[in-house]
Amino acid sequence: MLIELIGYRALLMYIYTHTHPNRIVTNMPAQFKAFLDSTGGLWRTQQLAGKPAGIFLSTGSQGGGQETTALTAITQLVHHGMIFVPIGYSFGAGMFEMDNINGGSPYGSGTYAGDGSTQPTQLELAQRLCLINLTFDAPD
Repeated sequence: MLIELIGYRALLMYIYTHTHPNRIVTNMPAQFKAFLDSTGGLWRTQQLAGKPAGIFLSTGSQGGGQETTALTAITQLVHHGMIFVPIGYSFGAGMFEMDNINGGSPYGSGTYAGDGSTQPTQLELAQRLCLINLTFDAPD
């Protein structure tokens, strides 16, 4: 899997946050962090330097850590020399939608998964498509 990362033109990473009944966890899951930690050989040889990378997120609730999870993931990307591609406020009026509960932030598209039974809204899906286009249209 690690060697495959070298061949990709860009990376779009899906990160979910854990929910726990007794505490709020607003960081990437340990499994994802362990995966990124295992890329040390690629870091040492700068194999991922210059690759565009975007992030999309899923949390169990509003305030579940979409922004903090993205911010902690960005540190991993920049250590590799990757070019972080945020959605920013390029999504237009959809970023300010207040009629429905929607995930996402300037750092990446996102969704509120709730207890796992909810599906992404049309706006969240459109944000994800916008992020995909931004990430893969980034210059080589």
